[in-house]
Amino acid sequence: VHRGRPVRRVPDYGHLLLDSLYPGKRPSPEAVLRARELAEQSQHADEPEEALKLLGEAVLLSPPDPTLYLARTQVHARRDHLVEALDDAELCVSLDSNC
Repeated sequence: VHRGRPVRRVPDYGHLLLDSLYPGKRPSPEAVLRARELAEQSQHADEPEEALKLLGEAVLLSPPDPTLYLARTQVHARRDHLVEALDDAELCVSLDSNC
């Protein structure tokens, strides 16, 4: 029993600092593997539109993977879609500062 004034505890948010920026449920290992396969296929795609489609599917399967955003940034930059390239580059850096 605590008598006197109640002690106010400062909330501890340290556990939030340990989590990555991706707030959702982690993708399954199978989804991550399929996303990497799609990213690999996109590198061999003849048309940039096809590469972007494959990378879009890969990002949907594994949103917290910064390499997918980096690959999509490169495709956008080759097509001179610089705003989209910058958006994906910012996402990549927000997920991994070494991106």
